Amino acid sequence: MNQAAQDLTSPSGAVTCEKCRRGTMAAARVERFSTSAALFGYLLLAIGAVPVLGAIACGIMTATSTLGQIADSKDVAPAAAGAIIAGGIGAVFAFVMFMGGLLPLVAGIVLVQRKSVWRCSACGYIYDRT
Repeated sequence: MNQAAQDLTSPSGAVTCEKCRRGTMAAARVERFSTSAALFGYLLLAIGAVPVLGAIACGIMTATSTLGQIADSKDVAPAAAGAIIAGGIGAVFAFVMFMGGLLPLVAGIVLVQRKSVWRCSACGYIYDRT
């Protein structure tokens, strides 16, 4: 172990802060971006989750109603054609809703990420662990 590393290691084995030389460095998780960016990220998560969940529900309802109409029809050709067209329109609507909500959802996830750092117990100095 070199002299610089020995200077930063306390007798108990904890790493002392390189800035203040009083506190010990402890593992912590902090926001990757500023607080305002994280709040905006939570807003984007809420905005993006609604269309994505709505698209999933719309897709399930479209699939079940289309299959139900096809199964219940006695005259298969006209009823099946109408059910397939309605199902296709519903599927396109669900896909557009899903894609419209996906971008804000992903952006929100990126903005609310946290990172692992070393934080000084005395002065609050943050050193990135990666």
